[in-house]
Amino acid sequence: EEGESVGGLVEAVLRLTQLMTQLDPRGGDAAAGAVLERLYSMRELLSVDQRADVRLNLVTSLRSKAAMLPVVEKEADENTWTEKMGLLASADLYVRRCLEESPNRTDLLDLRARLALERKRPRLAIESWQSALAIEPED
Repeated sequence: EEGESVGGLVEAVLRLTQLMTQLDPRGGDAAAGAVLERLYSMRELLSVDQRADVRLNLVTSLRSKAAMLPVVEKEADENTWTEKMGLLASADLYVRRCLEESPNRTDLLDLRARLALERKRPRLAIESWQSALAIEPED
């Protein structure tokens, strides 16, 4: 019974945070990120799939924040570069945690590869895609 009520709450919070972001991309995304962080802090109450959903929504939020920052080279604006790379590194951490619990998800490996490219780490992207290709499809 408790699991069902938590599940319903997780679904409602995820829908709410998506609406917040859609209605107000700048301010809503920051508020949605804070709500998702709070929900993630209670992850021991969530199932593996619910934790993955929350983490992936956090990844989306962090990538969105990083995308709002200007595109700069490290030498031109080290503070902005550091902030952007920090957001993307946090997003990568959430993806890695999802992969620890569900290692054979090619969608997660693809997401990790895309994050690696955003972080200017092509070797990691190639390794992630190679891992995805090595997974045998289920019948």
